[in-house]
Amino acid sequence: MRRLLVQVLCITKILLCAADSLSLSEDNLKKLSEAGEQYVNEKIKESLLRVKQVKEKMEKEEEKHRHLMEALRHSGDKKRGAMQLARETEQKLEEAEQQCRDLTKSFFGECRPCLENSCKAFFTSTCRRGYASFTFKVEDFFRKMAFQFEATEQENSDKTSSAENQIKEDKTETEVLQAEASFKALTSELQPSSLSAPQDGSGDGFFKSLGLDHIFYSAFEFGKDVLGDVSSTVEDIFGEIQEAEEYFHHSDRECPRLQQLHSEMEEMHTLLNASCLQYDNRLQLVHGHTADTQRWFRDTYGGLNWLANVSSAQNIFRVITVNLQPQLQTNSPRADSIVVVSILDSAPLTVLVPADLMVEDPAFIEYIAQQALTHYKEQIRAIKMPATSEMHVGELQRKAACGTEEKAAVEKEKKFGFLCDERGYLNLVEYIIEGGRRKGDRTGTGVLSVFGAQVRYSLRDQFPLLTTKRVFWKGILEELLWFIKGSTNAKELSEKGVKIWDANGSRAFLDNLGFTEREEGDLGPVYGFQWRHFGAEYKNMHTDYTRQGVDQLQNIIDTIKRNPEDRRIIMCAWNPKDLPLMALPPCHALCQFYVCDGELSCQLYQRSADMGLGVPFNIASYALLTYMIAHITGLKPGDFVHTLGDAHVYVNHVEPLKAQLQREIRPFPTLNIKRKVESIDDFQADDFEICDYNPHPAIKMQMAV
Repeated sequence: MRRLLVQVLCITKILLCAADSLSLSEDNLKKLSEAGEQYVNEKIKESLLRVKQVKEKMEKEEEKHRHLMEALRHSGDKKRGAMQLARETEQKLEEAEQQCRDLTKSFFGECRPCLENSCKAFFTSTCRRGYASFTFKVEDFFRKMAFQFEATEQENSDKTSSAENQIKEDKTETEVLQAEASFKALTSELQPSSLSAPQDGSGDGFFKSLGLDHIFYSAFEFGKDVLGDVSSTVEDIFGEIQEAEEYFHHSDRECPRLQQLHSEMEEMHTLLNASCLQYDNRLQLVHGHTADTQRWFRDTYGGLNWLANVSSAQNIFRVITVNLQPQLQTNSPRADSIVVVSILDSAPLTVLVPADLMVEDPAFIEYIAQQALTHYKEQIRAIKMPATSEMHVGELQRKAACGTEEKAAVEKEKKFGFLCDERGYLNLVEYIIEGGRRKGDRTGTGVLSVFGAQVRYSLRDQFPLLTTKRVFWKGILEELLWFIKGSTNAKELSEKGVKIWDANGSRAFLDNLGFTEREEGDLGPVYGFQWRHFGAEYKNMHTDYTRQGVDQLQNIIDTIKRNPEDRRIIMCAWNPKDLPLMALPPCHALCQFYVCDGELSCQLYQRSADMGLGVPFNIASYALLTYMIAHITGLKPGDFVHTLGDAHVYVNHVEPLKAQLQREIRPFPTLNIKRKVESIDDFQADDFEICDYNPHPAIKMQMAV
């Protein structure tokens, strides 16, 4: 009897539920559709106004770009003029130097017989034997001098030819590199020799400028070797040679333009340097303005491209069905209502409406229209968002014209082409390499840098571990668990095969920072210490800091559980008081968590971003932290937003990154947490499994310390 009574009650509830969940009448659906259409029309008007504003801004940017290009062309003309003047001056200088060399050679030829005869006459009047041998030595000596002169002339000719070839090669480079290379070639290959004579009046300045000083030095040495026993007479004879040199030096006055031409050449160098510098700066301005405008337009277009379908749409907004879920018991909450709609002729969309919104409440249909429009925009954005390169667009169009199988491949490619793959990371790397400013840095390596950038990654059903190169997953996982532990001992990571902190914890590195008393491996109050013990007094890596300072990480988890709408869910590793004690100040300085629609998202602010080595690590590390916190708090992973301050590429990473940019992007892997974990401190490395990771091979890059 009791069992029968229970069955009757159950059947009664089912009938009541069925009655309560009946769809609304056609008339009510029509009224809801009209109200929803009115809401969508208002949003269309707002977006059209935004389109007008975008057009006005683009006109201003085009005008600005035109002025920048005019200034660039003007600088280019000045640079080309300076290069032409430098070449003309260089040619005049070479011609003048050749004339002087020819004149010197002529003078030497005229004086040679006189010098030979003087030597022979001296020998016959002083010495009684060995005349034939001495004569042979004198003639051989002057032959060697003539040969050295010819060799010197050929060497100068080769240098001139080399300089000319260098300038010709520079013309084949790109416009920016050409200016820099041309200037370097001029300063290195055409550096003017010193023409000023010594202050002591020895008169060798002219010969040094032509590379002939060693010839006359050899003459004096020969005289000392052969005639050392008759020093007084030697002085007389080689006094004549000295007079001959002074006679040659007189030719300096026959080439008065050399000094003037060298001065002009130095002025041309200065002018060319200034022209190239101005041109390069303006070229960077043009590149930067173009990239900024393209990025702004791409981001704005993503929010407005849905308007393209408005004019052809037959139905702006239509409510198809509304299923109001019943309340089964007095004390139990009502279930969300299920509403199916179509917006702008789209396929039916299902919207879950919170149970506290009643159908007669205007907020009911407003919520539905808002959610439907948002979902529609996301669909259009994912499909129509312009690709980062025209080549990519052309490839998709080519595939779309093929058979069914390739069309399916196109759809798959589109799917992980919007906020789903690493294209944002690669775009930023390419932008920095092409348009970044050259700067110095702490390590002395040199970087290309931009200030202020942001990339977004979806964490829904995927994990952002780069595929264009293999990323050290074990290092990412072990380091994060090390942070969560609050450890500052680099040896703990090193013992697990993760060496990424070894250099910063080495004896030499710590001593260089002045931490001579600190134990090797003690990094000071770095990330993990600030996450778990912010404000505590740091002593060393072995101290027990339990219940000391503020446990920011646990506070985040507690706040998400207690008050997910809070806008102050922040964890900060930047502690000014502790910075002097750190082996390395935090690069990823602050993160904020955001809860909406059952999803947990994270935004990281990274003050210093090493795009080649550090950033791939940081992306995966904070995505993993988001997964872990979402797991503990019962949420799903949403988005990871990466905001970068000084985003840079080390100059020794440029070529490896260019190779990485050429690789095909593959779908991200997925992350599986293998067991239910209740506390952030209970996670272990074995709890995580990366699935379907198919990256390209690793790319070796040197870490800057």
